[in-house]
Amino acid sequence: MTEDRNLAFVLSLLDQLPRRPDERVQGGVFRMPQWLPDPGAPKASFRPWSPLWVNARRQKNSIVTLERPDRPDPAEVFKSFARFCMSKDLAGYRPGTVELAEPALAEYFLAPLAGVGIQVALRPTLPAVENVLEHLCHELNEGQPWIPGLLQSPGVTLEGIRAFAEAARLFIEDEPFSWLTPDDLLVVEAPEVEAGWRHLVVLGGRDEDPGLGFFRDMEQARHHIARDAPFGKWADGRWWLTFLELEELPFPDADLWVEHGLPRSPDGWYPRLARQSGRGRHQRPNPGQLAFVEGLLRVLAETTAEELDAGRFTRVVDTAAGGGEYTLALPALLAPVGQPPGPGRMLKIGPRATEGIMADLDYQLQGKVFRNTDEAQRTIDKLTQSGAVPRRPLLTDREKAQALCHEAFESPGRRRLQLARLALELDPDCPDALLLSAEWDDNLQLSLGKVLTAMEVAQERLGAAAIEEHAGSIWGFTPARPYLHAMAMLVRVLDLLGRHDKAAGVVAELTRLDPEDHLRVRNRAGIPR
Repeated sequence: MTEDRNLAFVLSLLDQLPRRPDERVQGGVFRMPQWLPDPGAPKASFRPWSPLWVNARRQKNSIVTLERPDRPDPAEVFKSFARFCMSKDLAGYRPGTVELAEPALAEYFLAPLAGVGIQVALRPTLPAVENVLEHLCHELNEGQPWIPGLLQSPGVTLEGIRAFAEAARLFIEDEPFSWLTPDDLLVVEAPEVEAGWRHLVVLGGRDEDPGLGFFRDMEQARHHIARDAPFGKWADGRWWLTFLELEELPFPDADLWVEHGLPRSPDGWYPRLARQSGRGRHQRPNPGQLAFVEGLLRVLAETTAEELDAGRFTRVVDTAAGGGEYTLALPALLAPVGQPPGPGRMLKIGPRATEGIMADLDYQLQGKVFRNTDEAQRTIDKLTQSGAVPRRPLLTDREKAQALCHEAFESPGRRRLQLARLALELDPDCPDALLLSAEWDDNLQLSLGKVLTAMEVAQERLGAAAIEEHAGSIWGFTPARPYLHAMAMLVRVLDLLGRHDKAAGVVAELTRLDPEDHLRVRNRAGIPR
């Protein structure tokens, strides 16, 4: 009864205001674009609810900041609307129409407002409110951009988002990024997709957040991989799927996951799929794009290491848009072995990428005597002026295996493992091939065994006399590189195993041989420079 009297009093005040039938007010009750600490739950946070009303024509707005996790009841929201109308600064009149997006709230407003000549309209979107929330997002979050929600893309449904969320959960749980690196380019050969979706890498295998990074075309993909650049810069307009904590999601997406209990990973990761278009605006996928990525995530979650190593594989999966066949290829794994650098080959610029060229150059300079350094430099310039040093002959299995390792050093991702395996077939004790193989082992003890074998074999093949002869300047002695890299990798593995004293001993010997510390091992074992 008291509530009825209060409502009648509020309506009587509204009825005294002048009526302007052409004016529209948009609003309702909304979660604010801000996370606040929850006083009732340590280490938890919540989004406060607040009534929000906007004069759609004049863009004046009223926000009632409640700073509480519970949603205000319809009567409280109604009173906030009345206060907005009675404020001379914000309105001072009865609008012809109030526009709401929630059916239940619109039903509550309908009968009371009809008695004072205000129509209630139910709208799918409230642009004036969205503009205010976007401004608040910048203001309350130190310039953080407002990213629209998945459900705001025309045609996207809650069912489609739920299917996408489930596929994202499977992707995180099955960890295909443990088999792939951000250097492993994948090309979608089927289904047919638009530009910007065909070329991608799986993120998460190199201290990066898990996800998918897409490229406009093959040229952009090659450039990205060759530069060893981290993915995740919005400015170039690439689509990017990443996984975030709830508080990092776009605010409308966070509401969806909380209110509808959408799937998430057991570790509390939530997917965000978006790209930044012109002028800093963020674009969300349309229904077809969302279903395509859903299928892609399901394929990658089911894929085996054997399928990846084949270089091309096909799977059929069900998505929110129906069943579909996906064919994915890894161009680097399909390339012929021994292919020289060029437009048709994926290249990776790494710390050992030039060792093959150095070995070829050493072979070409063998037996030559130079009167001075200028003559030596002219000879080197002549050998390299064509852009490629003439290749050395490969006469033994050991030489062929080492050449495969040199090719691996300038190759991306899983191609390195492929070439290492081929090298070990030719020379089972090849030091560099053992080191390349050890990079992919999940078991540190297994890695340690391979690294120790690599170092012992490299030391034996090099010979103690040659090592001592070049001590102090051994980095310039190309044949010693496998031995030095084995020692450096041994330091890393011992550190990971917690055997720091052993690691420090290896560092001491390595820096005795190479005082300039080209492999930067001093700091790793805690030895000051």
